[in-house]
Amino acid sequence: MNETNPQATEPRTTESAGPEKTPSRVVHVPRVDVAESKDSFLVVADLPGVSQEDVEVTVEKNVLTIAARAEARVPEGYEHRFGGRAPVEWRRSFTLGDAIDREAIAATMKNGILRLTLPKASRVLPRRISVRAA
Repeated sequence: MNETNPQATEPRTTESAGPEKTPSRVVHVPRVDVAESKDSFLVVADLPGVSQEDVEVTVEKNVLTIAARAEARVPEGYEHRFGGRAPVEWRRSFTLGDAIDREAIAATMKNGILRLTLPKASRVLPRRISVRAA
């Protein structure tokens, strides 16, 4: 990750991990790891207590946003008697460079871990140019 170079091609974030206060609620910023291979970036975000249905990943213009909400749910057959767990909201945004193929971004969720694969655009992938005899 390169947060200071405006020409960087990898996803950048300007948010720090930890709670972000808004007037009506606290929105937590999930911790993430970003890894790079020759053809894609992998973003792994911790979203404890969040199910797949409660995650929203969007790309608008050059900003990728992860938004999620963890609700304290009462299991079927039980009645709510005491509440010590409040709903938790998560949000983190990344600025994407032109090197990311926005149409091919894929997301998977398992055990509170969100994995985003951000393929590099074909125009920025290294390619070998064959040399022919003249």
